[in-house]
Amino acid sequence: MPRSGYDDIAEEYYDLRHVTCRNFDNTTKSSLVSNSFPIPDGKLLEIGAGRGRAGEFLGVDHSRVVQLDNSQAMFDLAVREECSLKILADACAIPLASGQFKYVVGFLIDPFMGLDCLAEAHRMLVPEGRILLTVPTHQWGTVLRTMLGIEEMTTRFKVLDTENIVVLPSVLHTPERIDEMLKMVGFQKIEISCDALTDFEQPVSSDITSVCETLEIQVSDLPIIHTIRATR
Repeated sequence: MPRSGYDDIAEEYYDLRHVTCRNFDNTTKSSLVSNSFPIPDGKLLEIGAGRGRAGEFLGVDHSRVVQLDNSQAMFDLAVREECSLKILADACAIPLASGQFKYVVGFLIDPFMGLDCLAEAHRMLVPEGRILLTVPTHQWGTVLRTMLGIEEMTTRFKVLDTENIVVLPSVLHTPERIDEMLKMVGFQKIEISCDALTDFEQPVSSDITSVCETLEIQVSDLPIIHTIRATR
């Protein structure tokens, strides 16, 4: 498998100094509190798993979780969630037989969000199986990337304690386009929420506050995460 761009930042991706990522994490947690995603039984596939978040965000026992990621460096992290199986593979071409999972989840799957990924998630699920996915919002990301002068479908990570920048794919879609893609590959009962930081969040990334200043809105009025729920 080709080397993943996330290999370059795996060691520091979860560092508290990457404030934007931590703001995304906390917004995801708030969204799940206000609109829970119960998973009482069945196997769960976590795509783009990184170090694993299904236990942290959903309270799922590791024995039920299969983690999939295309970054060996992420799988090699010393601090990570346990799982029943790790699969080094592309979420757009999953090397597993169809219909094995009751749930497919993925947090911040913008590097590969599109029809191929959604079709594979649909293929992995049993009938009535469900997905829970999060992506950064088009509303936030496109404004920021215009301000930064970078391509709309890319993001950049500042490597800590250096002047280095790592540019990675980050595909953003409007809620309408997400809904259209989900229906195209066969999902139903679609819910897409637009989630913002709470008024109490500290610190807040300058990548968020700068967009708020440009749009002349409060931080709590800027959706930064779409939480996507749907049923096969």
